[in-house]
Amino acid sequence: MFEDLKFYLLKFIFNVETKIVLPEHKGSSIRGALLGSLRKSFCLKPREEFCAQCVLKDTCPISILLSYSTDSLSRYNYPPRPFLIKPPLEKKNEYNPREEFIFTLGFFGEDIIKNFSYVIAGARLMGRAGIGVIENRGRMNLIRVLSINPIKNKEEEIFQEIEELRASPSMPIDTNDIKNRSKEIVKISKIKIRFLTPVRLISEKKLLGPLRSPSSEKNIPFSILYRRLLERLTTLIKIYEGKKIELDFQKLIEDSQKIKQVKSNLIWADVFRYSSRQQTKLPMGGYVGDIIYEGNFENFAETLAWGEQIHVGKYAILGNGWYEMAGVLDN
Repeated sequence: MFEDLKFYLLKFIFNVETKIVLPEHKGSSIRGALLGSLRKSFCLKPREEFCAQCVLKDTCPISILLSYSTDSLSRYNYPPRPFLIKPPLEKKNEYNPREEFIFTLGFFGEDIIKNFSYVIAGARLMGRAGIGVIENRGRMNLIRVLSINPIKNKEEEIFQEIEELRASPSMPIDTNDIKNRSKEIVKISKIKIRFLTPVRLISEKKLLGPLRSPSSEKNIPFSILYRRLLERLTTLIKIYEGKKIELDFQKLIEDSQKIKQVKSNLIWADVFRYSSRQQTKLPMGGYVGDIIYEGNFENFAETLAWGEQIHVGKYAILGNGWYEMAGVLDN
């Protein structure tokens, strides 16, 4: 269904130098610190608040990496960015000296990953400048960067503190990996989706959650989940790969309504992030936990398999909407 796509995952491993205290949502802090380091170190027009006003926006590697503005984005109110953060899933928020702090960054497409060296340089500078809440910002040293492929269960070291840059990322998750993962999904009639981070979905311009309808607190219709995921994936392909996807979207959405939700152990997690631009806390909570769907997943397996990698819903770039799938055996 989706040919010749590549998604790169780079795992960053830091050694903590001075105590770090992070807010509840680590992905937001990571993005803010990394963005600040990239702009401070490499931006030639730092006085510009956004890349949209900059004459270098179409050639600057930082603008390309973070995708603040390109001509191809003008048609989208909230275009998905070509990278995302897979934050630490551990609940701890304090990291002491000599402990490791680890997160993963994902990059969509060959053109984006070409600028990976800027990201590594920015990550090193981020560690030196410090990360965390203002009163407890701590420093850390970047000691290793790994190119990883969780589907193949392989990894390769591309950066090491002493030897520095050793190789380019060479193990993307590609179409063949996704097809192999899809074959596992097609074989089963019940799928458990476990949301590792809050999933925040919009349906009919309203947030799907307890505030919208307390009686449907644990309900995520498969058709809504699938539609948001399909929209995200096809938009990424259209913007960053320049490809038009020939699909019968209407039929796919209609067929997705046949998939039934049979059990839910979801809970709503209220999570907030601080916006320095707006000087306020912003809600980014969503559902976490397990939900089980039943039906024929043949037409949806490939999209679901991509979703395990690229996340789904609002704030996917910050780590929201990260899920894993597993088959459910009937008793």
